[in-house]
Amino acid sequence: MAELEEASSDGSRDMTAMLRRVTDLFIGLAPRCNDEQVDLFDDVFAQLTGQIETNALAELGRRLADCENAPPRLIQHLAGDERIAVAGPVLARSVRVTETDLVDIARRASQPHLMAISARHRLNESVTDVLVNRGDNKVLLSVATNAGARFSAPGFAGLVRRAERDEELASTVLERADIPPALFGRLLIQATEVVRQRLTARASPESRELIQQVLAKVAGEIADHVTPPLDLAGALRHVLAHCPGGKPQESDIQAFAMRGEFAELAAALSLTLSVPVDTVSRLMRVDDLGPMIILCKAADFRWSTARAVMVALPDAERIAPQKLVAAQHEFEQLSRESARKVVTAWEQRAWDD
Repeated sequence: MAELEEASSDGSRDMTAMLRRVTDLFIGLAPRCNDEQVDLFDDVFAQLTGQIETNALAELGRRLADCENAPPRLIQHLAGDERIAVAGPVLARSVRVTETDLVDIARRASQPHLMAISARHRLNESVTDVLVNRGDNKVLLSVATNAGARFSAPGFAGLVRRAERDEELASTVLERADIPPALFGRLLIQATEVVRQRLTARASPESRELIQQVLAKVAGEIADHVTPPLDLAGALRHVLAHCPGGKPQESDIQAFAMRGEFAELAAALSLTLSVPVDTVSRLMRVDDLGPMIILCKAADFRWSTARAVMVALPDAERIAPQKLVAAQHEFEQLSRESARKVVTAWEQRAWDD
């Protein structure tokens, strides 16, 4: 302690030499030090590091990063340093950095600091959550490669979302053994063919079979939910052939609606109102009933016909009875002249496009 006080008064060069001597002493004694002795060294290091240049602090961090009973306050001080040369080795390797400290540092530190944290032997969910939220692509790739990293459900979902836009990250995430099956399927489907081929080439025969099963299953589910394209041109020909003079009557509109013939219904409304059939088809797929109220009023239909058209719309089973009551009120309040003006504007815009 006398030498320490003397070095303190002689300037930073002597303090650096003293720091190295104390570090040597601690590392030599560390396996036999009890908590009280470690605490004493912590006090000494606190006095020494206050006047030490960056290179000496960085050296100190490198030497103590792998020491299992390194002075905890010193390690906390080094880990929180804004200079990555000082903080990096401790953040990446020291078991004395607590999870709470890691989370706090990860929330405010630079990307190089996050990169150092991502390389730790073990990472719990609270830390990886922050890394996924704040890390750049290099940090995410590092933590995804880390077999000792554990992810929460939201953390894994966030990692997969980021991987959807990064081929290398997607390949790494797909190779993790702990990726949830649902997220595996989602990412596998959205991955590029290059990533799929790379994953299949590296996988075991059992894993390859699983990959093919996932692809087939998800592709089938997607196909089940895809609405086949409408043959609007064929529907127009059909309506023209079956309606006298090529002009559908209100009864024809009702019949197409009651039979659920969506393409023919769109074609009949198109011919009745002189609006392009693809425009009518798009308006019929809008969640809001407003366009159908306007179209039916412009055609001077009765409410019963307008209601039949609305009930024939896609996903009509989701239309609540109260919504139909409100639609009837709007239909009865709307004038035909106002409805015609809106339809004319739609028609003009469609032809301009």
